[in-house]
Amino acid sequence: MAHPPPSLLTLLYNFLKEHHLLPKFLQHPFGAIWFNAICGTLLLLLSFFVLLQVLRRYLSRHIQVNGMYSYTMTFFESIVIGLSAIFNDLTGGKVTPYIPYIGSIFFFILFSNLMGIVPGLAAPTMTLSTTLGLSFLTIILVQYWAIKQNGFTGYIKHFLGEVLWLGPFFLILEVISELTKIASLALRLFGNIFGKDMVIETVIDLSKDIMPFGLIPIPFHLPILLLAIITSFVQAFIFSALTSVYIARYLEHNNHENKHH
Repeated sequence: MAHPPPSLLTLLYNFLKEHHLLPKFLQHPFGAIWFNAICGTLLLLLSFFVLLQVLRRYLSRHIQVNGMYSYTMTFFESIVIGLSAIFNDLTGGKVTPYIPYIGSIFFFILFSNLMGIVPGLAAPTMTLSTTLGLSFLTIILVQYWAIKQNGFTGYIKHFLGEVLWLGPFFLILEVISELTKIASLALRLFGNIFGKDMVIETVIDLSKDIMPFGLIPIPFHLPILLLAIITSFVQAFIFSALTSVYIARYLEHNNHENKHH
């Protein structure tokens, strides 16, 4: 398995390992990857929390200027309204109650992806354990909302299909389908972000090898950084869009059942 590009967290891991300060579950060949994923995610969550608190205090004091909404408030409100409109357009306006989660997962993944272009940091989403956790949480929440919306009986009917004697066969297919969604969401996000960060690291190493006289770095990686920013945004959007589609799929089933009754 390929190793993630070096970061400050990797250096910290090596230091702790040399001084025997790591817990046992991190003292194995994949320990550095898990350490990067855990610490990177915690660092992101802490940064996210601090940023949200700063924004909340700032916006609460600058909601209005001279009786009108401030430009800052209008900017953030436009982002929220825009994302809500995009996800509702994708699903026919069925996911409005779930926009807080969909929007949160979008920004969490976006900032996770962008951490990889910050010198000395690694994107938490370039580790499979992080993307699997996000995918598993998303699919579990979709199942919970499906049960809450359709009732347990309607939820089971969705898995068994219309033809009773084919129910066991459809049940197996639906369970496989849900497990496939977890793997698909996780592997797509992991593969793209891991590839993005590895390309950046490779290009940076290449620029070091061909520096004139070994002194002047050539920033070959700058065009790649632009592509990395676009990739980070696209992958966050795809994950969030698929989440909204999965939610809408269960709601459509519920509406279909109600029409028959």
